[in-house]
Amino acid sequence: MGDASATHGVSEAALTAPATDVGGPVDSGAIDASGPTEAVDSEASTPASSGSAKLYFDVGSATPPASAEADLAGVVAALNAEPSTKARISGFHDESGGAATNAELAKERAQAVQGWLESQGIGADRIVLDKPMVTTGGGSAEEARRVEVKVE
Repeated sequence: MGDASATHGVSEAALTAPATDVGGPVDSGAIDASGPTEAVDSEASTPASSGSAKLYFDVGSATPPASAEADLAGVVAALNAEPSTKARISGFHDESGGAATNAELAKERAQAVQGWLESQGIGADRIVLDKPMVTTGGGSAEEARRVEVKVE
C-alpha cells in the first residue's frame, strides 16, 4: 500500500488493526474544525453501493477496521472510472463524552480513510472532508462510530 508518509501516517498495518472520535466541507484534505459539529439522524443514512461505503470503527479508535480495503474497493473503482468525480468523506460520532474529543476522533477517522484512498492513487484534490457530525436518533452505537465515503 505504500509507505506511511504517503498515507498521512496510516500504515498498512493500521488498516487491519483494531480501530480511535472528531467541522463544512473543505477540499484537499483540510478540515474546518471550528464551531459546533452538525447533528445527523443515523436512520437517514444511505445504503452502501459501489460509489459509497461505510466503515465502522472500534470505540475510541481511529484505526480503520480490517474490512476497510474491501469496503473501499468500490469507491476506488468508481473514482478511477470517472476522473471528474470526488470522494466526500464524513466522520460521525455520538453525543456521549466531550464534544471536542469526539469531534477530533471523527476527524482522525476521516483522515485515516483519506490517507488510504491517497495510498491507492486517488489525488488529494479529489477528496473532500466534511465537518465531523454528531449521530442522533435511534441508531446503534456502531452507527455513531462510522465514516461514510460517497463518490460525487
